[in-house]
Amino acid sequence: MSRKFVLIGAGSHVFTRNLVRDILTFPAFADATIALVDINPEGLEYARRAVQHIIDAGHYPAKLICTTDRTEVLPGADGVLSMLMAQPLEVFRRDLEICEKYGVKINVGDTRNPAGIFRFLRTVPVMLDVLKDVQRYCPNAVFLNYTNPMAMLCRAMQEAAQLAASAGQQQLPAPLRQPGGLPLDLPIGFEVQPRQKKPQNLLGRFGSAALDFR
Repeated sequence: MSRKFVLIGAGSHVFTRNLVRDILTFPAFADATIALVDINPEGLEYARRAVQHIIDAGHYPAKLICTTDRTEVLPGADGVLSMLMAQPLEVFRRDLEICEKYGVKINVGDTRNPAGIFRFLRTVPVMLDVLKDVQRYCPNAVFLNYTNPMAMLCRAMQEAAQLAASAGQQQLPAPLRQPGGLPLDLPIGFEVQPRQKKPQNLLGRFGSAALDFR
């Protein structure tokens, strides 16, 4: 059975190529439908050329779809992967500059510390919008998040809604590296914890947020 993967924020120069290359390496996914989504047409075209080159070079029977509207490709998705950036890179630079101005020295600043919180506040509304669409169009899909700040965003999405399975990743998840295993099982060592449906104060819980995956 052919699988369908939707990559949101596919204009990413690194994640998209590496993920598609890894996914198509395994026979279970060689004929998958790869749907690239990005609101930047220029970045989307760059990703399209890169992914098409991977498909052609590997002689994979995969199908490639590109769109600026994720709702066109989410129906029927088995996996949804997010690698989006909610604001231009110049905004992220300002996060670092503001911290430095007030004597807060940080390394990268996209995961925690003041810059990570700034990034979370900009990104979480976009991620929750994506989540609503996933729930509406492909509620049984596995959702993998590559967008930082990862722990904060994953916790927010877990609090906001139920999914079949969700996880934060910085490398290809375990099930995609198991040719003999079920292709869309949860990653080894990860366990989804059921959520209670009750109001939550999201922002008050992200200073040292931890994923409910063990």
